[in-house]
Order: sequence, then C-alpha cells, then structure tokens
Amino acid sequence: MRLLIAGEPTHANEKFVFLDTDFLSALFQDESFLSEVLELLKGSLLMIDSLTRFEFLRDVFLFEQRTIKEKFINSEIFTPTIDRHETSNAIQDNALILSKIVAHQGQKTKCQKTTPDLVDLFLAGRTMLYAGKTLIATGNKQHYPSYIFDTTAVLNYERNDSSSFSHYFLLEFNEEKFNKCSSDLKRITDKIDK
Repeated sequence: MRLLIAGEPTHANEKFVFLDTDFLSALFQDESFLSEVLELLKGSLLMIDSLTRFEFLRDVFLFEQRTIKEKFINSEIFTPTIDRHETSNAIQDNALILSKIVAHQGQKTKCQKTTPDLVDLFLAGRTMLYAGKTLIATGNKQHYPSYIFDTTAVLNYERNDSSSFSHYFLLEFNEEKFNKCSSDLKRITDKIDK
C-alpha cells in the first residue's frame, strides 16, 4: 500500500478529527492504511461520534464479527464523543440549518448530486461547534459541500495489489462560507414570509 497526499495535512496536527463511517471502515479493513493515518495525524484526536459508532456497528449480525468491530472501535486510538444536553441541542440546530442550506443550494443550482444523510449532517453540525479546531475525514466529499467546507488534504492510497485507489478527504468547516450561505437563505425565506 502506498499513501499519496495532496494538500497540507500537517495543519491537521492537534485537531479533533471526526471520522465519517466510510473512513472508519477503511481503517478497520486495512491495517497498513490505519498505521499510515495514525502517523500522518499524530498529535490529533481521532473522534468517534455516537452516530458514527451506531452506523459502523448497525448491520453486524455475527457475534464474532461484532466483537472484532467493537474491540476496534473501543481501542485507545479513538476518542468517543460525550455530549451534554446543551451540546446535543446545538448540534441538532446546526444540522437543521445545514440541511436547509443544502436544500436551498440544490434548488438554486438545479444539480444537487447527493443529499447528506442524518449522520453526515450531525457530524457536520458538530464541527460547527468547534470551528477551527476540527476536521472531518471522509470518503464522500459530496455530503460535505464545498460551498461550506474546505478540503485541506486528499489522501489517496493504492492497495497492495495495485488494483485500485481509494480517495479520502480531510475537510474543514468554513465559517465565512457558511455565513454567506446562511444570509442568502435568510434573504430568500424573508421574501417568502412577506
């Protein structure tokens, strides 16, 4: 396996890196990718949101497989999120605002490719609370649109057999872009309300 990096992942050090389920699954499936990512993000905390945890474990039927996945996700390399009631409410409010912005942008451009699911919206809403201190690691950049999130690095890795490449992204919430989208949305809804 070879990890090829485009961008500046070095500024990812000492950040909270929230792992999307697809990225977490890739770490679980490929030990060498896990080792490379741990080295690359040394000094950062790899965060597991409770919804990501649920999504990672939800379809596992066999006891042996579930035990292996639970042992992996409970290892000391990951930090689980712990929320107070106020934090949960703020994350939910942020996720709702983001969903409205995504819907508005989709109507505006008439070419919305994919809609973020609930887990992605809540993960994005969480990063809004800690803007400037957090990143999202994901393989599905479309769920975190560029009109709100900046790509800080692209991680490409080639499998040992050279048969395929996988692409993952380190994304950062951009408060300035969000404020512009939020203002545009408010302007539209104010006109509708009149």
